[in-house]
Amino acid sequence: MKKLICSLKDKVLQVYMILAAAALVVMILACFYQVFGRYVMNASPGWTEELSRFTFIWMSALGSAIALDRGAHASITLLSEHLPDIPKRTLAMILQIVIAVISVLLIIYGWQLAKATMKTPSAALKIPMGYINIALSAAGLGMLLSSINSILTAYDKKEEKEEKA
Repeated sequence: MKKLICSLKDKVLQVYMILAAAALVVMILACFYQVFGRYVMNASPGWTEELSRFTFIWMSALGSAIALDRGAHASITLLSEHLPDIPKRTLAMILQIVIAVISVLLIIYGWQLAKATMKTPSAALKIPMGYINIALSAAGLGMLLSSINSILTAYDKKEEKEEKA
C-alpha cells in the first residue's frame, strides 16, 4: 500500500512540477507582452493581467503541494526541537493528520466552488472561473497524497524500531 501511495504521489507531483513550470513560463510571457504593449505599442492588452493572475494562482496551488512534500513550507519548530523522540514523532503524526483533514476539505470545497463558478466567465479572457477555482482541489489532492505518504512512512519506521527492540 505504501509503495502504491508513494508512487502515485511522486507521479502526481511530477505532473504538478511540469504544470507549475509551464504556468511560470506563461506568466512571464504574458507580463513581458503587457510591458511591451504598454511602452512600445502604446496599447496595453487587458487580457495579459488576468492571464498572469490565473497562472499565478495555479502555480501557487501546485507549488504548495510540492513544497509540503519537500518540507519547504515555513514552520515553527521551537516545541518539536526540544521534545524527546516519541513525543516528537507523535506530534509529527498529529500534524500530518491535521494536514490530511485540511487537504480533504480543500478538495471538497474547492470542487464545490469550481462547480458553482463554472458558468461565470472571467472578465477579460471569458473562460469559466471554475477552471481557475479547481486549483484548490488540485492543491488539496497533492497535499493529501503527501501527508498520507508521510503518515505511512512514519508508521513503517515505528514498526521497524519495534521489531529491532
